[in-house]
Amino acid sequence: STERITAKETDTEVRQKAVQAVGLLVARTAGSPDLLSQEDRFSAQQLILERSKNELTRLACVRAFEIIGTLATNKNDYAPGFVRSAALELGAQLQKSSRVLRGASLTALRVLAVKEPSRLSMDDKTTSALVEALIPLLRTDDLHMMGPALIVLAAFAQDKAAIVTTQPMIDGICSIITSSLSNAALDPLITCVGAIGQAGAGQGLMKALLNVGVQGDTDVTGQVIGTLLVKGGSDVGVKLDDFVKELQTQSDESKKCLALSVLGETALRMGESCPLQSDSFTSYFADDSDKVKLAAAVALGRAGAGNVKAYLPKIMDALNQGRQYLLLHSVKELLQHSDAEHEVKPYAQTLWQNIINTGQAEDNKVVSAECVGRLAIIDPASYLPQLQTFLQNPNATIRGMVIAALRYVFSETNETYDDHLRNSIIQMLATMLADSDLDNQRLSLSAFNSALHNKPNLVIPHLPELLPFAIQASIPRPELIREVQMGPFKHKVDDGLEMRKSAYETMYALLESPASRSKIDMASFYDRITAGISDEHEIKILCCLVLGKLFQIAPHESIHRGDSLAQQFRVVLAFKPKENAVKQELEKLAEQQKAVVKVAVAYTKAFVGEETRGWRDFFEWVRKDFTQLVKASEEELKSGITV
Repeated sequence: STERITAKETDTEVRQKAVQAVGLLVARTAGSPDLLSQEDRFSAQQLILERSKNELTRLACVRAFEIIGTLATNKNDYAPGFVRSAALELGAQLQKSSRVLRGASLTALRVLAVKEPSRLSMDDKTTSALVEALIPLLRTDDLHMMGPALIVLAAFAQDKAAIVTTQPMIDGICSIITSSLSNAALDPLITCVGAIGQAGAGQGLMKALLNVGVQGDTDVTGQVIGTLLVKGGSDVGVKLDDFVKELQTQSDESKKCLALSVLGETALRMGESCPLQSDSFTSYFADDSDKVKLAAAVALGRAGAGNVKAYLPKIMDALNQGRQYLLLHSVKELLQHSDAEHEVKPYAQTLWQNIINTGQAEDNKVVSAECVGRLAIIDPASYLPQLQTFLQNPNATIRGMVIAALRYVFSETNETYDDHLRNSIIQMLATMLADSDLDNQRLSLSAFNSALHNKPNLVIPHLPELLPFAIQASIPRPELIREVQMGPFKHKVDDGLEMRKSAYETMYALLESPASRSKIDMASFYDRITAGISDEHEIKILCCLVLGKLFQIAPHESIHRGDSLAQQFRVVLAFKPKENAVKQELEKLAEQQKAVVKVAVAYTKAFVGEETRGWRDFFEWVRKDFTQLVKASEEELKSGITV
């Protein structure tokens, strides 16, 4: 393989495969000198290092660095200077234009930083250069790069915190906290800040974070400051009491919310050793500001997750005495922290009943559904059967809450949870999809969509049983269309529109995988997509997208549908707006015409010579009356932009 890598006459692809093979050999034989001598190992590493400077083999070398770093067992597995040179080479690729190369380089660098044998092989100069290379990635406009960059910095901070906590790096973290972040993006930030605090280098960062203060996202900033406060201890220059005092004396709404967020995160991380009590938070439920009330509820839940035995009984008692909306937010926050799961189980039955009882109020439905779903995730054996039973409850509100809870379960669990659902998921979906309540029907389609996306192996084999519900839900129901008086005008309101949109979204999702496509009755499916062209605006647009896929997936059926499609498209394109039509109506019509023409162009291109007479007549008319739209569509399709 080494000869293949260096030989000038070797094909590029062969050379790349050779680099991959050598990297794998070096990695797999780590710690086994009897399988590969140290001399051969070191010369192979040097060869990969040299080839990483060549553009044609660079990506293969980057991936070789990753696998070598992953399987190395100690510093002796590396040639002298190899890790430093490889790391600097990876750092140099982080600003290159190729996203694939940048992503692969960052992944490899993450391995070298996190694994101790390689991290300890880097000197201060190398670490400093890498920190400098990583700082431009501390931006929220590219979370896929930001997260791993923070993990690398966190790893370096364990041994060389002073080198990591430069002013540009601190500025980068301060810029991140001004944005709202999902948990996936927030976790690496918390890890990095925690590592800096634990290393005793958090004072400068804390000062900068406090300067950002309420200019940052309250929740993100609070969690970051709370983490640093606990991990950094006496080294960060502020104490827990400073934030308690800030909360008690501050009149500014935003500053109160930030202080509550900091205290909630601090209590979560300190656990039973935290001196704060539940009334440290519940006393702010009576605040004049709704934002402060909600911040207090979230902080109470977060604190409760750190000390379930002290907080949860008090929260449950309070649920029976009012302020249910706020307390349900506290319960949701407490249940979302996986560390608290085993401690919640003894209280789960009482909590379940409390949530079911309080969740029927309109304001409480959404948050109650999340809480119920979370309990079903924590203890599936106890609560999944109860959810299945509640789907038959005569109260439509309770059924709706359970449907939303199951949607949450489908989306928030991984494959390890599937065994709990295997025997019941199809029956539950069939029951909810047959619900008589209109809102619940729409929710059920959303839950079906979630199950299809997150639990395909459980759902797709049974699609013939479930798909007819979605097909039926896509049919307009005249009894759901009513007239309302708006001033001197009468206006039609279609209460079934949202449900039909959900049905069409589900049908669109079914085309995503070959497994689900194979279960579709294409004739009835195509009937509804064709009919959707005459439905409301959003459905027209969605059906055009579906048709673009169907031309490739079901070409024979598409050819047979030429006349009916031409008829439906002609109605859309021939529609003339009223003289007094408002701007929004005209914009919608223009969007519909553009979508229809684009689909028509795609159809003609896909089935040239196979079109029906009706289609050919229709398309000649389109080409004549919509010349500019046809040209624009042809250009888009030529450049690879699909329907």
